Amino acid sequence: MIPFSGHAIILIFYLAHQMINNRYHHPIRILIGVLVFIVTIIYKFFIWNDPTTFLLGGILGFVIWFPSLVYRVKKGKKAIRS
Repeated sequence: MIPFSGHAIILIFYLAHQMINNRYHHPIRILIGVLVFIVTIIYKFFIWNDPTTFLLGGILGFVIWFPSLVYRVKKGKKAIRS
């Protein structure tokens, strides 16, 4: 079984979601997310020496988030046509 970092999955999904859906209306959310992301990178890469699970978790987080972007774009195009 391939290991994934749950922290990376949640952080990548959260940051991408905040940046696209909130469009910087709540910058403190993005700032806190980035700070937690930096702390997680420090722990995963330098303290635990475990970049593989972090990178795989980041990819999985992006893959989980991407369909919501596609849906949002298609929904936006449909609203423009109406």
